[in-house]
Amino acid sequence: MQKLILPLVAAFGLAAISSAQTTISEIRIDQDGPDNDEFFELAGNPGASLDDLTYLVIGDATGAGSGGGIEAVVSLAGMSLDASGFFLVGQTSMTLANPGLTTNLSFENSDNVTHMLVRDFTGSNGDDLDLDDDGTMDFTPWASLLDSVALVESTGSGELTYGLAQVGPDGSQVPFHVSKESGVWKISDKTIGYGDTPGAPNNHPSTGTTFCDPGFVNSTGSPTVLSGFMGSGVGSDLHLQCTGGPMGEVGFFLAGRSAFDPGVVTSLGNFCLIGQAGDAYYRFNQVGGAANSVGAFDATGMLQNLVGTSGPSPGMSSGFDVPAGIPDVAPIPILAGDTWHFQVWHRDTPAGLGSSNFSNGLTVTF
Repeated sequence: MQKLILPLVAAFGLAAISSAQTTISEIRIDQDGPDNDEFFELAGNPGASLDDLTYLVIGDATGAGSGGGIEAVVSLAGMSLDASGFFLVGQTSMTLANPGLTTNLSFENSDNVTHMLVRDFTGSNGDDLDLDDDGTMDFTPWASLLDSVALVESTGSGELTYGLAQVGPDGSQVPFHVSKESGVWKISDKTIGYGDTPGAPNNHPSTGTTFCDPGFVNSTGSPTVLSGFMGSGVGSDLHLQCTGGPMGEVGFFLAGRSAFDPGVVTSLGNFCLIGQAGDAYYRFNQVGGAANSVGAFDATGMLQNLVGTSGPSPGMSSGFDVPAGIPDVAPIPILAGDTWHFQVWHRDTPAGLGSSNFSNGLTVTF
């Protein structure tokens, strides 16, 4: 992959960017199953006019070689930011929110692409802006570029991107969902409904305090990472995510009253929920019902829930929605003010037959 490294002012006629200007703040280009909720979100001064702005996607459109081809054009004529300073464009089938503008986005989601917001666009869908495929645009049919971000699937593939801001890859894939937080582009949760904030600030702060962090490395060469946030709307309201695991290996979530750092070396990992006689821990692997968190790591290293206890798409959503009780002979209710500690156990067969490992720990007060 190549990218444009010339100053954007020279390459695009970039207008001076300030907090008063409109920028791209969140993009979703893919999801598991039908792409009903593709969208992009703009942010800026409340009520600001978008009348002369156009949203573009640049990729390898037909006849454009390895880059520079305009693949999508969305005119924002007649639109403006709402009273909160946001404007949402989405599919007509969008379920996450009510867009200010609906259209057939059909974003490419299997390649390197660059999303741009420009002023006074005079080109056409399908135009090739980089005729010699050298990573520098030969012409720019707009008066100024307000913002851009490249979504990267692969590096070194020859597929071009443009501009300085880029995010990805997400494992072996282009990021499904990205958001800008404090001016920095980040890969957001790929699962629909987790991390998506269309038409609102991108503020899904992490919950809890980590311990035994980082965990021991697994067979991928990196540790397995546990994180969480409040806002699932299910059970305890806590959603847990696990990333960095070995593809195809199964795992599930654990809980305990105690947290010990350092923990006890168990198989190839560090078990941190018990440290002395009498300590108890609890397994979210109960067959049937909300206390089952069993999942398997996908190609990107994310633990995908296999039992329908995460998100609105049962059977293939990531992580786990912690229920209102901890599994025991009689479930232990999670009450306001309670503190619980969590880890993920997972199999790690590539490291040796019968091997297993653990994530870092996470302490959460409800």
